[in-house]
Amino acid sequence: MKKHTKLLILSCMIFCSTGCEKQGATDDDNSNPNGFGSTLDQLEITIENQSGLPDDSIFFSCMGNQGAGQNCNVCWVDANNQVTKVKLADNNVLINGKYYTNYSHTCTEVKVIKLDSLRSARIRFSIGKPLRMQIITPNPNAGYTDANWNDPNDPNNSIIYDKVEFTYFNGGLYVNTTSVDYFGIPYTISDSAENFHIGMAATREQVFNYFKNQAPAEFQVLVQGNARIVAPNKLDIGFNQHYFDPYIDSVWTKYKTDSLIMTDATRSSWRAAGIVEDDNVFDFSFTSEDASFNNKTVKINKPSSSNVFGCDGELHTDGSRPIPEQKLIPKIAGALNRSVLYGYDYQNACDTSTFYKNGTTNWFSKILHKCSIDNKCYGFPYDDDCDQSSLFPSTQIRKLKITITKFN
Repeated sequence: MKKHTKLLILSCMIFCSTGCEKQGATDDDNSNPNGFGSTLDQLEITIENQSGLPDDSIFFSCMGNQGAGQNCNVCWVDANNQVTKVKLADNNVLINGKYYTNYSHTCTEVKVIKLDSLRSARIRFSIGKPLRMQIITPNPNAGYTDANWNDPNDPNNSIIYDKVEFTYFNGGLYVNTTSVDYFGIPYTISDSAENFHIGMAATREQVFNYFKNQAPAEFQVLVQGNARIVAPNKLDIGFNQHYFDPYIDSVWTKYKTDSLIMTDATRSSWRAAGIVEDDNVFDFSFTSEDASFNNKTVKINKPSSSNVFGCDGELHTDGSRPIPEQKLIPKIAGALNRSVLYGYDYQNACDTSTFYKNGTTNWFSKILHKCSIDNKCYGFPYDDDCDQSSLFPSTQIRKLKITITKFN
């Protein structure tokens, strides 16, 4: 699937449940009071508005995957906390000749979401108007359009919006703020006792001002008016698609003669030595007491600038790939985004004081980290390398608070 496609298919991934409802349910069946029964503790999510805007201007929807069976369905959560699989008939709002869904509530209508389980879920927030999505294919494996700033006819283009990602399943919670696609709304996430706190430390106005005043000219095109700031690899037209090329070239040239040493965070599990071969392939050999690493090799072709920003193409890996590749490639991608791979010091690989110092760097991620609590966020897909992401896992938390913070 192309990265800029408007059709989004929620597939069965690591946290994705299979089936919203009981097996044998039809597309017209709306039953499903939270699928897994009452044996699991509920997760309670409270939406708090501290933005300075009225509650009735804050819209949100909640969608994800839930249930048992072999098909991964897409569901939405209504005002009564009923989790219902999406269907084509949900396209009942006519806008410019096309029909869209209405899955949103205002903070005046609903402030609390209660769930037994929901996987690969997103809570989408918008200001002034609800986000409009369109169901393209029915369950199972339902597909829908998400907001798409690259489409001039998208009904969401003038709306300010953002999203939270989470999974809650069998009492396990995984939640994070994410800006890998864009930044639009400042918010924080905490448990009811505020034992953990992730999200934006700056106001929305401060984030935009930092970006406009500090990011180089190439990045200014990412500012979409007052609506959002788009990630570099998520803009179809306008951003310099060769921005990182000089830096990538310098790295690949340096390591044709020098050896690059990579290792894990503790420097005890594995060590990989790499050199760029004549065909521009970075060839790494592993040594480790762990048999899953020892004597293994990983080859990385020279990536494009887009590969660096998006951690895709030559810099993509997933759970289906060999473990050495899963460990090494995110570290290479992270070091490139942070501009620390040239002259890489594996003994101080996660020294954050060295990140983003080069003039050619991922300014989108740099500024968002600067504006975030504890400087942690997802500025690019592998930002969890060196523990820089805002992912929070827990098996204890049952009450979560999402706060829309100050705009000005």
